[in-house]
Amino acid sequence: MNVLLFVTAMIMVLSMLTYTRLETYRNFSLLQSEFTQFMEKTERGYINKTAVWWYDNSKGEKRTPGKGQTKNEARSRLSFLVFIDKTAQAKYAQAYPKIVLLSKKLITYLYQNQPTFKKMLQQRPDILDALLARLMVADSLPKEQKIKKASDLANLELNDPLLDAFFYYILKGAELPEKKVSENMSQSKLPMPEFIIKEAKGEIDDEDGDQNIQQEYISPEGYFSLQDYITVDAAIKIRVYLASRALLMAIFNDPVIVDSIIAMRNDLYKKVVNGPMSPADAEAQFKTTFASKSDPNFDDTILDYTVTKTNPKNYE
Repeated sequence: MNVLLFVTAMIMVLSMLTYTRLETYRNFSLLQSEFTQFMEKTERGYINKTAVWWYDNSKGEKRTPGKGQTKNEARSRLSFLVFIDKTAQAKYAQAYPKIVLLSKKLITYLYQNQPTFKKMLQQRPDILDALLARLMVADSLPKEQKIKKASDLANLELNDPLLDAFFYYILKGAELPEKKVSENMSQSKLPMPEFIIKEAKGEIDDEDGDQNIQQEYISPEGYFSLQDYITVDAAIKIRVYLASRALLMAIFNDPVIVDSIIAMRNDLYKKVVNGPMSPADAEAQFKTTFASKSDPNFDDTILDYTVTKTNPKNYE
């Protein structure tokens, strides 16, 4: 009888201990579940909000040239910054007349064979000068509407019906004439530039820091758009080594010279990449050969003959 009582007592004690352990485990499990929920929904949510705040309020660092390199302030496209920013226009006062002339020549070269361009030019012979001067309305825009890239120019209202129509026309692009090589500028017909197609496909890998070009406008294949040839970057010099054929035609006026430039820069690229020639020597040869052949109005003020390891074929 005493043994039975002892066994019963032991069983009750063990039962109580087991219940206590079970209750402790259950409470721990509930606490762990609540903690997990807190981590997932509360703390991590706060961390995410903090990350978003830092993303929105922190500026990224600009890439700086490596040791032995210098930052090239020239670009493969023509900068229209002086037409939309009074401060830039004053800063580059010496270059401003040259950029005006080059812009007019580029637009004329691109659209001279288009009936719409001819018609508008007849209606208003000074339409190019009037357009470039009127673009300065951008300078008075509110901060949040400022022009940050070339495609933003399409949002400008020039408050002149003819200028608005003309600007829309050249920004939108005109249907390309037949792909045909011509011997003179007045009859030239330009195929879709290869650099535009490559940009659209993301095939251009520029080592010279000309990064903004990747963010600029690229028109659909089959159309000329002025936006394909301009930028609003602060660099006003033109990289002859990387400039498009159309821009080279506006600078040099002669398709034979332009063909020679393209052939030489491709040859210099191979020599620089493979080692027989240094970039400095290549630049000297490039400049010596062609600097005197450009339009007399264009000089070192807006032209740059730097040669690097960036493949110029991607810009033809």
